[in-house]
Amino acid sequence: MARDITAELETQTNARVAYPCFFWEGDFQSGGVRLWSGLGPLPWKGVEWTGAGTLWSFELAAETSRVTAEGARFALSGLTVENIEIAENENYSGRPCRLWAGALTEDGDVVPDPALIFEGDMDVMESEEDGQTATLFMSAESELVRLEVPNEWRYTQEDQQQFGGLAAALGVEDNFLSKVASLQEKQVEWG
Repeated sequence: MARDITAELETQTNARVAYPCFFWEGDFQSGGVRLWSGLGPLPWKGVEWTGAGTLWSFELAAETSRVTAEGARFALSGLTVENIEIAENENYSGRPCRLWAGALTEDGDVVPDPALIFEGDMDVMESEEDGQTATLFMSAESELVRLEVPNEWRYTQEDQQQFGGLAAALGVEDNFLSKVASLQEKQVEWG
């Protein structure tokens, strides 16, 4: 899949000495978690990203020329058992996460506009423990997975009543789709 990257980012990544980096952001209920592939804090997009270094890794599904809903898997190791317990009690499923590929300048600044390489929803979290530390694995689904979910809603009065909260709040009766059933056998003459 072709990606739009800025000329400055392309120049930096094609330089004789390049400083590639990755950024991951997860929108948890308690707040955003932002990691980057280097060490120490790094400002980008007006917020501070936490350096995870080699403790963080990810795996993306292979890209094809077909439009398919592919996922990703992220791992964070070196965590304490207490960290795992906090993460497992967090509301994360179905919440968005993003991954960018970028580069740093020689001065350690982020080259403007890293390329968004994955955007989807967090799905399943698993952990592995060895008694001392633990590794957290997070699976995420591409936003395209929504295209594979069948639409169960029908244009009927009964289905419309499920969304009647607005009408009830306004104190009106919602009969917008009440005549749909009668249209099935309706004969329409043209001209």
